[in-house]
Amino acid sequence: MVVPTPGPWVPVRDLSLLNAGRYYTRELFLTDGGAYDNMGLEPVWERYETVLVSDAGAPYQPIPRLDTDWLHQMHAAFEIATDQARGVRKRWLVDQYQRGALQGAYWGINTELESYELADAVRYDVIKSRSLAGMRTRLDAFKLAEQNDLIDWGYVLADIAIRRWCAGLCSNPQRPVTLPGSGTPAP
Repeated sequence: MVVPTPGPWVPVRDLSLLNAGRYYTRELFLTDGGAYDNMGLEPVWERYETVLVSDAGAPYQPIPRLDTDWLHQMHAAFEIATDQARGVRKRWLVDQYQRGALQGAYWGINTELESYELADAVRYDVIKSRSLAGMRTRLDAFKLAEQNDLIDWGYVLADIAIRRWCAGLCSNPQRPVTLPGSGTPAP
């Protein structure tokens, strides 16, 4: 992979992807959402009345033993700052839902299904869901079984969150979701 040498820094005012001009249209770099806005809220929060958020970002994990060298300290500080930024965005989003400024639903990879208090919630293996919440989030290849498990867990979370908070979006809220990773209806 060839990484171009950056040119001189130029301040840009009021930059968004819609008016980015040449800044975001000449080269494309692959990255995950964590590069700026993990939940993808900024492009939509003022344009849409209904916002559905799937947060697959790794939940913050306390570090049992922190190395004291500068590289590990810098990484720990980055992880804390990233987690705090995600927390602020999530609290803002939930507040918008509660005040009625936005409609929608939020679900995170570490969501506990029971917290939605939905009587006909899809059942899913709790141990497997916790394992998926702790899975690496790097841009490396996932095994097919890992992909299928992540896809199924995403569908389970989306199903329960949308049926709990936005049932009007569902054409048939009583129909069990089909899990595409395994290709079977949820148990």
